[in-house]
Amino acid sequence: MQIIIKLKEVRKKYNISIRQLANKTGISESHLRYIENGEREPGISILIRIAVALNNSKGFSYEQIFDIFSQRIRNKNSFM
Repeated sequence: MQIIIKLKEVRKKYNISIRQLANKTGISESHLRYIENGEREPGISILIRIAVALNNSKGFSYEQIFDIFSQRIRNKNSFM
């Protein structure tokens, strides 16, 4: 799944640990690991929490974050 690869890429590129992301999002470390390993599919609310945390910790613009998550959001909306 593309979202998982990009989340892991971004997290590692900017040296953000799973623990740091968990603390900033309120999402457990284990849940974030499951998402990154493709064992769980994140919902939109989880993606938003991750996006806000990335924006606050590394100064990403929301446009950059949207690009990271756009495929997941499009896929989720196609089922509604």
